[in-house]
Amino acid sequence: MTWLLSRQQCSVAGGDLVVMETKEEWAFITEQIQTKTVPDGSNESFIGMEIPDNWKKGEPLKWKNGANFTLTDKWQSGKPTANEGEQRTSSVLISRDYMFKGSLNSIGYDLQRGRICEYKKDCSQAGRVPRCISPTTETLTTETIAASQLTPSSSATTTTIRTNTKTTESAITTSLSTSLPVILPTSSKSSSALSLEVLVVLVLLSVACIILIIIVCVWKHQHRGMHKDAAQWLVDNRNIKVFGTDTLSLDYGPSSDFPTHVALLPRGIIGIEMVANVEKLPPKGATVFVLPMKIGGGTGAPVRMIATIKEPMPINRLPRLAGYLALIAMANMLALLF
Repeated sequence: MTWLLSRQQCSVAGGDLVVMETKEEWAFITEQIQTKTVPDGSNESFIGMEIPDNWKKGEPLKWKNGANFTLTDKWQSGKPTANEGEQRTSSVLISRDYMFKGSLNSIGYDLQRGRICEYKKDCSQAGRVPRCISPTTETLTTETIAASQLTPSSSATTTTIRTNTKTTESAITTSLSTSLPVILPTSSKSSSALSLEVLVVLVLLSVACIILIIIVCVWKHQHRGMHKDAAQWLVDNRNIKVFGTDTLSLDYGPSSDFPTHVALLPRGIIGIEMVANVEKLPPKGATVFVLPMKIGGGTGAPVRMIATIKEPMPINRLPRLAGYLALIAMANMLALLF
């Protein structure tokens, strides 16, 4: 992929193209690229530097974070190159195939290569566990999330529910006899949250204790989600046990403080993300089983969801059933006579 798309992909995952300001960082990256090959088969990967607009040869370059580029001895001979005065001419990559392995090079924007991303620790993020505390994730697929995913800085302060406690198990395994699949197709990219008015219309007459929302149209971090007022309405007006969505988060895509998480999870409502096949359920009457993996102290867990549906008896079985009932009635009559 191109440099711009590579940076976008890093950003989607919460990072950015790598910056190597010190010799130690340079040594670490060059060591890594000796053992890894990028997906497109080349040995060149984009990094966090680009030849700026109207750059003139000989001018200093900077990393994307504004830091000065001091490792000029790492440039391949004759690099960097760019046509003076041309807009957005080149981006920068690192390669392992030259005489000095790991040398920098400049390359046109329209060419495609691999990428190297970095993900820095962020201890200031409120609403969910910051990266410096939880650098890895328990889940990469359909997941149930627990209240322990919230940090103490969240507005709700209640008892933590973790994925290995009896509280969670009880909430998942009791009274889950009805569901309300709600399909909300979107024809364009949207990052708005579902309003309270929409939610009230959808669940006003429902007694479902599992609410499953289908957003359908998901665009990376721009998917729709539940508005905090709608989530609070569920807490105040419906005794639901589980809220699920087919998107990556209960909150809408650009959210940074995760108000829907804060509204639902501390109240014992289990949140499930990346749910599939909800559109195959009937409007009500399905029995849904939620089976999470137990991870002690985790903020979430992979989950398997199973739904059973009571199907009407086939027409061809009705005569047989009528015959059985007639035999039972005849046996009762004979018992009374004798």
